[in-house]
Amino acid sequence: MSGWQEFIGYLGTGLAFMTFYMKAMLPLRYIAVSSNAAFIVYGYYTGMYPVLVLHLMLLPLNIVRIVELQRLMAQVALAGQGEVSIEVLLPFMTRHSFKAGDTLFRKHDPAREMYYILQGVVRIEEVGMDIGPGQVAGIMGVFAPARTRPWDAVCQTDGEMLMLSEKKLMEICYQNPQLGMSVTRLVTQRAIADLGQRSGGEA
Repeated sequence: MSGWQEFIGYLGTGLAFMTFYMKAMLPLRYIAVSSNAAFIVYGYYTGMYPVLVLHLMLLPLNIVRIVELQRLMAQVALAGQGEVSIEVLLPFMTRHSFKAGDTLFRKHDPAREMYYILQGVVRIEEVGMDIGPGQVAGIMGVFAPARTRPWDAVCQTDGEMLMLSEKKLMEICYQNPQLGMSVTRLVTQRAIADLGQRSGGEA
């Protein structure tokens, strides 16, 4: 074995070792591809065909994972720039009716679900905000650190809504990061609107 072949073997080993210390997935894949390339050269020129075959199989796999990660990052970036839409959540929701005067939730209650209003009006008492058809209620508490409601919500009229559990929402966001980004932007917009309502009330 010549010196340069030995060097390539140690290089591949070092790069493979580095992958165990990488925390970010995309750089890890880049290092893995470099390691695969080094071991392919090493296996070919030294006649170590099991090493060659292994890394010939691993190389396209790592390249595919890089492409998938880049595509995912592009989708998340697009979701961060586009319009907020949660229509994709609607098929997972269950329909419920409510009556005028019903309390949807109270301040400090556990936030176990979010709501999409189909008909009627729900009023957020503390900020004086009315939530009507096509709008979301209860999403702030679901994403709050303590998972509790920050205020009271009382139904002002009879109506209907769709409900989605906090557990199912988190599962969907985990499986669909693009949707997760849209929901995050929705929460942010709601927080900004609530602050605006408070500021206007105090003025």
